[in-house]
Amino acid sequence: MKQNLPKKIRIWVPTLFILLGFLGSLSAVILFLLNAFNIIEYLELGKSFLGFAGFQIESPLSFGIFCMGLSIIGFASYKEEFLDNKNPIADENLVYNKNPIVNEKPIEDDFPMIDWSVDQIGIKLPNVRFIIRNVSPDFSVKAQTFVKIFLNNELVKDYAKKKDPDHHSGTKLWRLNPSAVATGYFQVPDEAIDSDKKLRVVIDAKRIALDGREQELLPKEYIYRREEKDWYSEP
Repeated sequence: MKQNLPKKIRIWVPTLFILLGFLGSLSAVILFLLNAFNIIEYLELGKSFLGFAGFQIESPLSFGIFCMGLSIIGFASYKEEFLDNKNPIADENLVYNKNPIVNEKPIEDDFPMIDWSVDQIGIKLPNVRFIIRNVSPDFSVKAQTFVKIFLNNELVKDYAKKKDPDHHSGTKLWRLNPSAVATGYFQVPDEAIDSDKKLRVVIDAKRIALDGREQELLPKEYIYRREEKDWYSEP
């Protein structure tokens, strides 16, 4: 029944009870002290004032008990309405979710991340080994990669322009089962083998979920160390 009352009434009525009870109790204490010290003049003045306010005071003690009762009723109503949080008084226009979803699986869990790199272990230029893997142990994923080769800042080979279908030109997809690792090889131009210029490989990649979702990833850049005959990743 209380919840059918307007919000302002549910707020102000308990507050008014508490305020009146406090002021009345304070007045009763003052009257009691005036009576105890036999200050008749002020005692009668106080009773007259309260009588003008609508209170007929016969005994300060009974009046004080009555006012304390008002305070207790007001505080009890206030506590139930506000403090117990059984009936929150937030904006009544808000819609509360009565059935929250707990531990909902993030949508990205079924969209595996991929990782890729190059190395020169056991092989010589112009061949370069490419390794790509599915990071997820639970879900399969497809990947698309695009290889570009530079000498200093000059683009000397772009696999995306290759006419024949190729994994390194993005025309053929890598299909990776959970935790799978795949290996491929691409070649740098002959002019890059003995050149004194900095040999760089930039590889763009895109991961593709089985339901068709796609995400382009930041490219990785690898620089060839000619003395060590190996590659390092350039952040």
